[in-house]
Amino acid sequence: MKRPRQDDNDTSVSFLDVIACAFGAIALLVLILPIGDWATETVPSDAADYGRLLFRLAGVEGEVAALEREVAENEALAAQAATDLDDAEAANRRIQSLVERTREESDRLRRRSAAIAASQAIQEQERTSPAPEKELQVDTELAGIPVDSEYIAFVVDTSGSVMGNIFLPGIWDRVRVEIGNVLSLYPQIRGFQILNDQGSYLLSSSKRRWIPDSPANRRRALDRMRTWQPYSGSNPAPGILTAVRDLYAKNRKMAIFVFGDEYQSNDFNGFLEEVDRGVATRTLGGASLRIHGIGFWNQGFEAIGGVDSSASSRNFGILMRELTRRHQGAFLALPAESPPSRVFVVRREGVLRGD
Repeated sequence: MKRPRQDDNDTSVSFLDVIACAFGAIALLVLILPIGDWATETVPSDAADYGRLLFRLAGVEGEVAALEREVAENEALAAQAATDLDDAEAANRRIQSLVERTREESDRLRRRSAAIAASQAIQEQERTSPAPEKELQVDTELAGIPVDSEYIAFVVDTSGSVMGNIFLPGIWDRVRVEIGNVLSLYPQIRGFQILNDQGSYLLSSSKRRWIPDSPANRRRALDRMRTWQPYSGSNPAPGILTAVRDLYAKNRKMAIFVFGDEYQSNDFNGFLEEVDRGVATRTLGGASLRIHGIGFWNQGFEAIGGVDSSASSRNFGILMRELTRRHQGAFLALPAESPPSRVFVVRREGVLRGD
């Protein structure tokens, strides 16, 4: 059965009607709303202004924070640059100071080198040229002793025959005078020392080292000898070996003077070999060692002791002649009486020779 057709105009709106209504609404809005010059400014509300201000303030604060961070970073960079500049200036000053010190040291070394070269030239000239003879006037009997040493050590017999006892007056004062005479032959030396035949030092404060040479130190040493009484064995070998061991050194010109009046033994070879071994163990480059002997003829000792005592005095002379010959020295035997005699001496090739 066919359904009856309903009328569409009663229940729905056609598409054209909808379109027409839309265009109508747009036309109405155009007519109603103010456009262009006819538009009027609407007054914003307070809430909207506050919101916009807050928004703008937040943006400005962000920009300020960013600028502050940039300023802080720039200040840090400036401070670091200033520190680096200060460090660079300090380093530059240090470098300038080092350069100046280096220049001064170089100048000093050049002056020193020139002085050394001049000194070497003078020494070479003195070595190749004949030395001028200097005439001296000395109250001594010691002419003939080489005087080219720079350090002098005395090894002195301090036995009873030299220092004296209840039986003998001794010759100690004369020994002191002759030590002073020997020192007068060396007006300028670097040091001296005094030991006894057993190796005991006159001044314990200067043990194993040189006494600086000066007139005051010479007087002090000779005055100290007045009351010096160390043990003695009348054998100078220990004193010689002690002087060589303690005082001999490289590039040092040294002389040992042995003072005595007797040698109470017939063992010459044993003594000489002992000294030779001690000197050989200390043979050093550029150094030179002389051993001199000063013998005293002790009349009082000979009178009391008799023939045997006289033989011990002769033994000392025999021993010293051989010892000094082996070690580039000189031996002098002084007479029994020793009044100072004025002797004119001339320095020839480092030796004082009497006229």
